[in-house]
Amino acid sequence: MRKHVWNALLYGAMLFAAAGTLVSCGDDDDNNFEGRIAALEDSYEELCVKLDNAATTGAIITDVSEADGVYTLTLSSGSTIVIEPSAAAGGGDSVSVVVSNKSVTITVNGQVYKLPLGAGAAVNSLTFSPFTADGLLNVGNNANATAYFQVRPALSAEELKEAKFTIAESHPLTRAANGAHFRVTGSATLEDGLIKLTIKPTQAEADKTYAAALQMNYRGTVIGSNYFTIKVAGDYTPVTEELVNVTFADGITDAENLASNGYKTATLPASADFLGTFNFNDLITLEGVNDKGLVEYALGDAAEQNQNVKDRYDFFAGCLSENGKWEMTARPGTNCDAPAGTGGTDGLLILASVDGVVKAKIYWKVTDPLADVELRGATSSVLGEHLEYGNPGDGAEGTPIVLAAGVNDLNLHEILMDGKFSIKHGSGATVDAYQNFSAEFEGAPGIYQGGNGLEASVALKKYAKFSRGICWKSIQTSLVSSQRVGQELPENEAEKEEKFGGVCNGEVIVALDGMDAAKMTECGLEPITADGHFKTTANYQGWGIRLGVGLVFEYDYGVKELCLDTNTSWTGASTNPILMWLWINRRMCPDNLKDKS
Repeated sequence: MRKHVWNALLYGAMLFAAAGTLVSCGDDDDNNFEGRIAALEDSYEELCVKLDNAATTGAIITDVSEADGVYTLTLSSGSTIVIEPSAAAGGGDSVSVVVSNKSVTITVNGQVYKLPLGAGAAVNSLTFSPFTADGLLNVGNNANATAYFQVRPALSAEELKEAKFTIAESHPLTRAANGAHFRVTGSATLEDGLIKLTIKPTQAEADKTYAAALQMNYRGTVIGSNYFTIKVAGDYTPVTEELVNVTFADGITDAENLASNGYKTATLPASADFLGTFNFNDLITLEGVNDKGLVEYALGDAAEQNQNVKDRYDFFAGCLSENGKWEMTARPGTNCDAPAGTGGTDGLLILASVDGVVKAKIYWKVTDPLADVELRGATSSVLGEHLEYGNPGDGAEGTPIVLAAGVNDLNLHEILMDGKFSIKHGSGATVDAYQNFSAEFEGAPGIYQGGNGLEASVALKKYAKFSRGICWKSIQTSLVSSQRVGQELPENEAEKEEKFGGVCNGEVIVALDGMDAAKMTECGLEPITADGHFKTTANYQGWGIRLGVGLVFEYDYGVKELCLDTNTSWTGASTNPILMWLWINRRMCPDNLKDKS
């Protein structure tokens, strides 16, 4: 920066000299000139250091003042930065200050510093101001309390529009749910410099006195007030629910009442992108509510949601804003229908409230466009075959490929495409079906063999916005007692077990049939990766393996099977269709291998 400033000033000095303006070249003038340059460089550097420190420490600008072109920025730490972006101060085009309603942007020689503009000292003081001798706020059925708060320094009426007020905490001497007894209703206003709010009871008890505290959120900064006292009238009766008629927006044609409990159900229209962004406030109008800005939305209680929603309750709650905005941020994994046979109501229960009183309770159903779509293509009539890893023979059995002990990485796609099987226990239809895979969607290939693996069409991919798409998976992994072809075997079964730890029959070891994750790790076997790789680790000793391989299309609402129909020869396959059973080291294995017990 010093070099940049020096060059700019030197060039300027040369221009002045050429014009005859620089009339003296004495030592004093030179010293003064160099002194001015040094001072200017120091001011640049000092400004940048201060701005760097403010940016890296998360400082907030609490006040901006400007007089005669000079800006004074007051930081939340109490320190100040003075900026004079004028030609006289050496700034000119090199220093600029732009103030918006939420930030201040300072540019120094092309370097941009953007600091948030906070609430100033207002965030340091929010104090209840009583207007009665006893300081009590009295509330009841028809009498909400008007409360006044002193904020330092004062906010303007325009600034106050950006503030949001809630009851942060309340308790009747014994602590209860934070802020559940009262709420701030309506808009805050200014009166004689004080913030004027209306507070109403929601779940308070009649004839009780509460201590409460207010919370103000202003431009991302939160400040709590001191405690004040609210007295609830003896005849107060809480009203938490007052359901009204609901008018649904165009495109919603299936809205109906659920029994006689006042709940409603409706399907989200095509205009409401459940996987994107929309607003529930655009979908309904509440009878008697003329200002939609007063309506607040919340996810219904978990106890009233079906199991699929309960399982993702916190996630769905985080997608919904109080003003009705819905924004999906990750894979929901369900369209919010109740799981089959579990009971519960389909859809996501959303509550619409005004001033803390629930006005509508609606189960919003979500359409899953792939619910009835079949994507298995040619594999739908082929049972999962047992295939032994190896080099194929010419009309006869081929040669097994021995998987060595230690780290290995098998690409299942390449094995299937290259037909790397020494034996196919069947017609080989599984291999043919995979090599020529094609499943139709919307009148065109939806999933097809792309040469480097199965691929999904653009039409399908749009339903996998947050999902992995086509995925391989492990169905079941077991260890096998290899036949040890080519090795000298004792004839006596007892001697076989003593030498090799098993019977050497090429079948699954009963105790290791369907290993859990911990046992697989112990044996050096990893689950199949989503991109179709089966890997072993240093713990693997070369044991025989039977690997159940699955293939699915994972989309945002669920999973569609790409595998074969149920293989009735294996219990449990009804819920895990099998692409193939891949046998490894079944016939041959490393010398001197001892079976895992």
